Amino acid sequence: MAKVTGKSRRDCDRLLAELAPETPRPEQARPISATQTEIRFTAEETLLVKIEKLKALLSHRNPNPSYAELIEMLADMALKRLDPEQKAAAPADAFLAPEQNGEPRPVESPAEMRRHSAGGEIKSETDPAYSSKAEKRRMEARPGTMHFHQ
Repeated sequence: MAKVTGKSRRDCDRLLAELAPETPRPEQARPISATQTEIRFTAEETLLVKIEKLKALLSHRNPNPSYAELIEMLADMALKRLDPEQKAAAPADAFLAPEQNGEPRPVESPAEMRRHSAGGEIKSETDPAYSSKAEKRRMEARPGTMHFHQ
């Protein structure tokens, strides 16, 4: 009794599961209405950690999604990337810059931010055509642009 005193129900359930583990039930999907199906499976601790991390990463869309809402969001995201039919039928805004399509903008390096704010093309620093001298010449060739020195 002392082990469970002051513990939450979830902590007590874990403690009891350690003392007397149950045999996992087989996966099951059974219709419960015309439009809903109950899905039941046993998840490892590693999967639960991943699910909680995904909940946190997607909290800007839904602050506290149910498992069903989270799986639906993840399925939509995966299908947009993997399903050839959805790629072909993608709306025009699917090809907008991320911040115009409701997604956060990727973080740029300071060098990329300077080139981007000056109106220059963002080149990879591994691109052989990129060099600080070549970038400076490109910037000087554009009248009316601001010049940044690295």
